[in-house]
Amino acid sequence: MSRDQTEAGDANGHHDSTTRQEIIDSVTAAMQRLRGAIAELRGEVEANAQTEWVRAKPELRSTIADLEAMVETLAQRAKSALSGLDARLDETDAQRDQPG
Repeated sequence: MSRDQTEAGDANGHHDSTTRQEIIDSVTAAMQRLRGAIAELRGEVEANAQTEWVRAKPELRSTIADLEAMVETLAQRAKSALSGLDARLDETDAQRDQPG
């Protein structure tokens, strides 16, 4: 057997002579098919993701708007509470400063 050949056996132990180049070509072809399958899968995943994004986008926008409104409401309540606290502190300071 030459240096460029290897023995490949089947399940029954029969050996066929196969050149290294044939093995390399076979593996290369299999890798190209695998790359093609991965690229096809990537395309399908991206298309599905785009479809899901389009479907979910209005719901997400609505949810974000609701969150923004809640934050604004909380900010207004905090501002009001701080203004009331500030007014009470001013009253307390004014009463303490009065001669008595």
